Amino acid sequence: MTPSEIHYIAFRKPPFGKRGYDEDDVDAFLDKLERFFKSPGSQELSVDDVRNVVFRKPPIGKRGYDTGDVDDFLDQVITEWPEAGAHQNGLMFGKSFQAHS
Repeated sequence: MTPSEIHYIAFRKPPFGKRGYDEDDVDAFLDKLERFFKSPGSQELSVDDVRNVVFRKPPIGKRGYDTGDVDDFLDQVITEWPEAGAHQNGLMFGKSFQAHS
């Protein structure tokens, strides 16, 4: 996983009538991940932070990011986590993410 891959990741919108994850919440977390992957020792971020992150639903009328796309990407981040990926393979995220900042 490179900082560039994190920076340029694009997520689909959920199907019409569905609300995914709040885009601002996801983008803020991706910014943290990108900074960490640029310099792993410079920031306090752990694989548990990725495993336990939760995102709010987007405001009414907004669709946000597709939950499956975001969850799959975070699973990939964990498998490629510096010094942690080997024993984190296969981790799957639930569908009940709600944000905390």
